Amino acid sequence: MSRSSIRRAVVLLALALAALPAASNTWLTSTHPCPGTLRTDALFRDDDGTLWVGCGSNAVGYGLFHSLDGGNQWQATPVSPANALSEFRVNSITRGIDGRLKIAGFNATTREMVLALNTNSAAPYPVSQVLVGVPQVGRQFHVGSYRERRVSASVIHAIAESLNGVDILFNGTSSPGSSAADWHSTTSNSQILDLIVAEGRFWGAGSSISEPPQLFLPPLNAAASLAFTIAQPELVSPWDGELWGLAVNAQRLVAVGVDQDNDLGKILVSGPDPRDMGDYLEHSMSQVIGAPSARTWARGVCMRGDRIVVVGERQPLTASSGKVLLSEDGGIQFNDITPGGAPASVSKCLFEPDGTLIVVGAGGFVGIRSSTPEIFRSGFEPMP
Repeated sequence: MSRSSIRRAVVLLALALAALPAASNTWLTSTHPCPGTLRTDALFRDDDGTLWVGCGSNAVGYGLFHSLDGGNQWQATPVSPANALSEFRVNSITRGIDGRLKIAGFNATTREMVLALNTNSAAPYPVSQVLVGVPQVGRQFHVGSYRERRVSASVIHAIAESLNGVDILFNGTSSPGSSAADWHSTTSNSQILDLIVAEGRFWGAGSSISEPPQLFLPPLNAAASLAFTIAQPELVSPWDGELWGLAVNAQRLVAVGVDQDNDLGKILVSGPDPRDMGDYLEHSMSQVIGAPSARTWARGVCMRGDRIVVVGERQPLTASSGKVLLSEDGGIQFNDITPGGAPASVSKCLFEPDGTLIVVGAGGFVGIRSSTPEIFRSGFEPMP
């Protein structure tokens, strides 16, 4: 029996048993001031505990907010010039290797694609341009994800990928110019919808509504600069659809998205070698929430050791259709831990160093789940 068959048998056995009760938990909720009712597009935590959110799909401008107290109180991020973000739609937030906060998205007026905030200075934080588009094919687009990785003491690789297409801009110099004309333009065979750095390498996931889900894996040759190895996990039954969220650690890769053929949220969990396409477990989000025929969509995923959280929604969207799923056994089994009062969609999540889970979603929703009593602090309301 193959490893994939053994692992799938374990899953079937787990599903055949009575569902285990979810771990004791308490949810605390807050709200960030992102305008509109759509998803929260970006969530990032700095090493000092500062939380950042971006809100590119909700409104043009004022799409960057931060919290200094673990998600209790939020404020718009002050910048200089004061109007630097007034028309910038934020879809990606990360801390650059140079120490500056990098935010990516698009300003249709200035063609700015990636900006840097010097948060080490006093507020308002000075803003500078990292990547500015030019009116050429493949060199001007709304950035979905921007990531950097250090190759050596003097070499940094940076990638900006298109939110709505297959274009990629890459720079492998230590001091890249900000004009997209100075960056290397290329395309992928399929659309990248999430791009991360893990184990010091670039990893991606994506595809389209008319293609099988795709993974963009780092090449085996560690010296290669950009070329992803595109791979497709072996599915229980073939389906077309996108992968919208990706998490990778030393134990596994987890990718989540939607089977567009059947309107089912999907969770794909690799074995120890993410390149072994025959060793992926496949879960239906609808099955996990106890409604196998329901329409669902997985939007994001985060992982800490063997704890995996998948966020998304049940459709059609309603005031409380957002979903949060948890696995504590490395993706063998998932349970529904959605808090009461969840928004229409839960789109991003992360783990604090102490294991606290933070999720964000539509309407500025912020949910915090911890078993630590001291997390009850002024401003939070416990939820069932």
